[in-house]
Amino acid sequence: SYPGISRQQLFHLSKGVIDSLGGWKIDKTDPRSYTLDCIYTTRMFGWQDDVRITITPKSEVQVCSRSETARPDATSMLRFLPGDFGSNIGHIKQFYEALEPKMDEVYKQEQERENAKKPGAMR
Repeated sequence: SYPGISRQQLFHLSKGVIDSLGGWKIDKTDPRSYTLDCIYTTRMFGWQDDVRITITPKSEVQVCSRSETARPDATSMLRFLPGDFGSNIGHIKQFYEALEPKMDEVYKQEQERENAKKPGAMR
């Protein structure tokens, strides 16, 4: 959750994060529901996992990842193996780890703006 940050700003920042991550691409955006549907493609085998990022009205960033083998139309032989070998939680962690420094910067800028508004602030 990122209190004080608008959904629109979080949506924009999330798009920027995805653009900066290797192997990620935005497949579809829905600005009305503040949802980004992404595809993560592995380097070695070219497997594709679906990642959905949704910004809630409470300024929460929700991330869900689903392996290619979990798709209803999956044809890979891997669909018979249980689990995703940790790739889905890895995608989620990678996204949040890339988002955090950007959010720290946003909060730092907000704090500087607030400090500048205070009486007696140096200009």
